[in-house]
Amino acid sequence: MDAREQHNGARSHHYVAMSNSDLTAVLFLLLLLVGLAQLLGYVFVKLRQPKVIGEILAGIVLGPAVLGRFQIGSWLQGRVSSA
Repeated sequence: MDAREQHNGARSHHYVAMSNSDLTAVLFLLLLLVGLAQLLGYVFVKLRQPKVIGEILAGIVLGPAVLGRFQIGSWLQGRVSSA
């Protein structure tokens, strides 16, 4: 076995299998986060504040503290932290 084969053999890929319902839930949460970020960004622009402040606030509102209270949020947080 040469050095290249040893190097390639040392790699281990860890893929997480997801069902269609799990993938749908994750995509829905991402859509919800992006949508709320856009909405709060728009509100903050109308209040003559930087858009990014509203987007950051959306991340705080829908962050792990809030999403972790729901079943899919805690499942997603566990999958992301273990990967």
